[in-house]
Amino acid sequence: MDMDGRTTGVALDAYARREQCNVLVKEGVGYALGIGVERSEQKASELWDRAMELGSVNAMVLCAVHQIFKGDEGGQDILENLASQGHHTAMFLAGIILAYRTEDVSRLAEGLELINGSDRAGYSMDEYLYENSKEYVSYIHGDPMSEDLYAAILNWMMMPGTEKVRYDNAAVRNYDPRRSSRIRSEALHAHWIHERAEQGDTAAEAEYGSTCAKNGYPQDAAYWWARAAKKGSARGLMMLGDAYLKGLGVECSEERGLELLGRAEEIGCAEASYRLALHHKGDGMYFEYLNRAASKGHAESCFILGKCYLDGTIEGGKCYTKAMSYFERVYTRHAGCMYLLGLMYTEDKGCRNRKAQGVQFMERAVKKGFVPPSAQA
Repeated sequence: MDMDGRTTGVALDAYARREQCNVLVKEGVGYALGIGVERSEQKASELWDRAMELGSVNAMVLCAVHQIFKGDEGGQDILENLASQGHHTAMFLAGIILAYRTEDVSRLAEGLELINGSDRAGYSMDEYLYENSKEYVSYIHGDPMSEDLYAAILNWMMMPGTEKVRYDNAAVRNYDPRRSSRIRSEALHAHWIHERAEQGDTAAEAEYGSTCAKNGYPQDAAYWWARAAKKGSARGLMMLGDAYLKGLGVECSEERGLELLGRAEEIGCAEASYRLALHHKGDGMYFEYLNRAASKGHAESCFILGKCYLDGTIEGGKCYTKAMSYFERVYTRHAGCMYLLGLMYTEDKGCRNRKAQGVQFMERAVKKGFVPPSAQA
C-alpha cells in the first residue's frame, strides 16, 4: 500500500512539475512576443530559466532560439547539444543551420541527417514556418533571423506535440512531394526518390541520378540516368548525354553525348534543345536549336531570343514585335523576361499606353532576384 502510495506520489509530482513547466514556458512566450502583456525579453528569460530548473527541455530550445534571434551564436551550440539528445524540434532547427547557413561544407551531411531524423518536426515544421513566416526562406538563404520568423518558431513550440517521433518506413511511403513546401527536407525527399528508383520508377531513376550528381557521385548519377534512358526517359537521355559531353561519371564522348541529346529532343525535351544550342554556340545551329527550345516553352531560350531581337544582335536586326512575343510567352516564369518586357512597356517599344504596367513588371522582376543590366558590374 505504501509502495503504491509512494509510486502514485512520484507520478503526481512529475505531472505537477511538467504542468508547471508548461505554464512557465507559455508565460515566457507571452512576454517574449508581447501577447496579452507588455513585451519583456528579460521577463521571458527569467520564466524560461525557472522552467529549465524544473527540467524543461522546451525552455532550453526557446532560450537557444532567442539567443540566435539576438545574434548570439551560442544558441546554435545549445541546439546542437539538444539535437544530439534526440529533441526533434532542436534537430530540425540545428539541421537547417548546418545544412543551409554554415560555410562549412563538411557539415552539410550532418545537417541533412538531423533534418531527416527530426520527422514531423522537419516536414511539418518546415510547412508551418513557410506558411506562417514570410522571412523563413530568407533565413535559410543566410539572412539573420527576423522578428517574424522568431515569432513563428515560438508559436510552433506552443503547439501540442512538438517533440515528434523519428522517420520510419511508413513515413517515407506516405511522403508526397506534391504536398511539401518549397524548402522541404532534402534528405527525406532523396530517401523517398531512392526507394521509388529501386522499385523501377523511371522518373525517379532520372531524378535520383540528378541527386547523386548534386552530392558529388557522378558515376552513380550516370548509372541511374542510363537506367532511365533505356526506358525512353527524356530527362534520363538528356542528363546522360550531357554527362558524356562533359565526361562526368562516364568517358567523355561528344558523339555519344550529341546522340543522346538528339534522342531526348526528338521526344519533346525542351531542355535538350537548349543544351544542344549551347553546344553549337558560335555556329549556324545555335539559333535553330534556341528556336526549337523556345517553341516548347523553354524560358531561358525565350529570354535569349527576345533579348537578341531587342538589341538587334540577330540576323534581321531589331524587331520589337518578335522580342515582345518571346518575353510575353514566359514572363510569369522568368524574371528577366518580365523585366525586359516591362522596360519595353515603359519605353513604348512595340506597344503604347502600358507604362504603369511596365513599372510594375520591372519592380516585380527585381523582387524575384533579377539584376538589371544597369546594376551589373
